[in-house]
Amino acid sequence: MAGKGPLLAMPLLVINMGGEMVYILDQRLRAQSIPTEKCRKVLTDVVRTMYSAKFIAELFKPQTMYSNRSTRQIFDRLAHSSIMRLNQNSMDKLYDLMTMGFKYQIIAATQPSHVLQVTLNHLEAMKAIVDNRAVTDLVDNAMRLTVGTYSSLSTGDWFDLKHTLARFFQDRRVKVSLFLQDGIQNLDGTIVLDMRGPVPVGTTPPGTVRYVSSSGASTTTALEALVVTGAVEADGGDPLSPTTRPCKLGANMYLKERKKGEAVVPKAGPDAGRHARGGTSKGAAASKSEGKTAEAGGAGGGAEHAVGGLNLLASLLGGAAPSEGKESEGGSGGGGGGGGTVQ
Repeated sequence: MAGKGPLLAMPLLVINMGGEMVYILDQRLRAQSIPTEKCRKVLTDVVRTMYSAKFIAELFKPQTMYSNRSTRQIFDRLAHSSIMRLNQNSMDKLYDLMTMGFKYQIIAATQPSHVLQVTLNHLEAMKAIVDNRAVTDLVDNAMRLTVGTYSSLSTGDWFDLKHTLARFFQDRRVKVSLFLQDGIQNLDGTIVLDMRGPVPVGTTPPGTVRYVSSSGASTTTALEALVVTGAVEADGGDPLSPTTRPCKLGANMYLKERKKGEAVVPKAGPDAGRHARGGTSKGAAASKSEGKTAEAGGAGGGAEHAVGGLNLLASLLGGAAPSEGKESEGGSGGGGGGGGTVQ
């Protein structure tokens, strides 16, 4: 009997990719020297729409995963819920950056349940970006639903949920300049799997075996060949507290003032290949020019469900969803989401 994890993946997908979208829009608006007041209005409108009570209530209902194309339509409508207008190429780039940002966070998370902490980090950041009490109240509502829905999931449900999210991002290998510079992405677009940093909670760094005799006495034997340099025991801290939360993934990686490597955890250096698990995958034939997107793999939940559910969610965002047949495939990405206008 299947667990409930796969039926709870959509809220995490939308909240985390939505958080990445707001980070990127914030960065691009600043880069284009848009007046501060207009920047604030754009981001506030997007966040208000994304966390509207009706939309969030519908989103948190157990449901199968949407396809990439259907999910893209949700974000098309979200991105244009303000005075900002993006052309097709800019929206393609924006969506590619959003998907690669959350894909990296899923892969880099030490254990599946850390996806909850990644989500809470995104939600905390949304509250910091918008300066509007009514909107932050909407985000607070989403945080309560998130904690209530996911904090009691079993380990098995978390593994199923993470597997569902991973299937959604399978074969998406858009190269992102920032990721390449920070050493967290390979030149073929795959994400570096770094074995350094904290190990999962309740485990110890690899390299030792503990033997327990029938009398209860224990001895520890070190296996030098298996010692992983840089692996450490997990930090303590309350996962629900923004100040002591162990997982820092989900913070804004696009801030200009971000120090190199900050908010990109764990940090991979020039010798990341020696520490990486499976450094390059069978996607080595991915594009060689930065920004070219490989064919996106989707984890669809059935066409009828996707269209019906999508139209309901889209109506809650302010209009009916366009026909899937008219939706173009994602194009190039990897740079900024330029090309949009603020009216």
